[in-house]
Amino acid sequence: MMMMPARNLLYLLLLLLLLLKSPDSSSGQESGIVSDDIVIGRSDFPDQFFFGASTSAYQVEGGYLEDGKGINNWDAFFISKDIDLMHSLGLDAYRFSISWARILPKGRFGGINQAGIDFYNKLINYLLSKGNVWSVRFSLLYTTTKQGGLIGMSEVMFMYEPFSNDDAHDQEAVSRALGFNAAWTFDPAVFGDYPPEMRFYHGSELPKFTLEEKALLKDSVDFIGINHYGTLYAKDCLYSRCNCTGSTCSKGGNRTINGFLYTTGEKDGVFIGDQMAVSRFFVVPRGMEKIVNYVKKRYHNKPMFILENGYAPPNKTASALSIMHDSKRIEYHKAYLSFLARAIRNGADVRGYFIWSLMDAFEWEDYATRFGLYYVEPGTLRRIPKHSVSWYTDFLTKAVVLRDTTKRKSSAF
Repeated sequence: MMMMPARNLLYLLLLLLLLLKSPDSSSGQESGIVSDDIVIGRSDFPDQFFFGASTSAYQVEGGYLEDGKGINNWDAFFISKDIDLMHSLGLDAYRFSISWARILPKGRFGGINQAGIDFYNKLINYLLSKGNVWSVRFSLLYTTTKQGGLIGMSEVMFMYEPFSNDDAHDQEAVSRALGFNAAWTFDPAVFGDYPPEMRFYHGSELPKFTLEEKALLKDSVDFIGINHYGTLYAKDCLYSRCNCTGSTCSKGGNRTINGFLYTTGEKDGVFIGDQMAVSRFFVVPRGMEKIVNYVKKRYHNKPMFILENGYAPPNKTASALSIMHDSKRIEYHKAYLSFLARAIRNGADVRGYFIWSLMDAFEWEDYATRFGLYYVEPGTLRRIPKHSVSWYTDFLTKAVVLRDTTKRKSSAF
């Protein structure tokens, strides 16, 4: 047998290392880097599936009722123009929230502000005139039900992975993390009681519901709203040393209220995925499929809506030109939608997907955390489409067959 020259052997080793790092391989793929060759379109989702965008009153509405000021033509102009933008995109639905300070400026101690009612009436009427379904956050549940709508709740749901795959305690910590977060909100609304994971550790500290209260709570929601922005590691603090370090680590892992665990986006100096502008938001597309499957299994496949999913680049001081060229946002949504599509093909009853957000807004104490499809020009408030607007429009209006890259890249993100 001939000996391979040392130089050739070195080349072979380098080639093997590159293959191991490749997104197409099945190992070494915890970086969270998004592949740009995913092809996906609206035709990869059910015919009755809703695609939309979301905003929040606090983050996008101006102070049009400050000091008793009524709605003026400028407010109405931006309402109609923003809905026109959504209509031109091809969106089916718009999720917004009601500012109760607009409706009841003095709370329960004062009367209803008719100007606030008129504002939201105009908004809803204009949406209906464009053929859009509208979803209201935290409010108008009675009204939507009267119109044949659904009542549901939404919660920010991270997916969790064990800090160490070889540690059974860390694997159990993942179950506790989900139980102390997503299930804390939805177990009472679906099953009529707090999650057993919380009952086990908190015991009598948790309130007990009467039989009448349980019956009132049970199945009190028609759907489960998922606001998903990333995946984190879960580390056990019951049977392991709880050494929580790093900027993305949640403190207090030795406390009952946190389920005796901590969560973090970093392991051995490496992030679980590409970091966004918010410190604990990471690009881990596989987490979308995992969190949907978790909700599907725990809540017997109750209908779900992805009510928030979005990307904000980490560079908060980028130029306007750089902000417009948002290729990372496009890659993000393509990857997350691919994993969502696979979950649906495997039986998950997901009925809609809403991008957060329609436009850049006041986020996390600043205006430089940019989740929007549209850039809002300072001073003029002009809405300028980013490149992701063209992509989303094409996605919604062109029939494309999905190449199931998730089969060969299921662990690549």
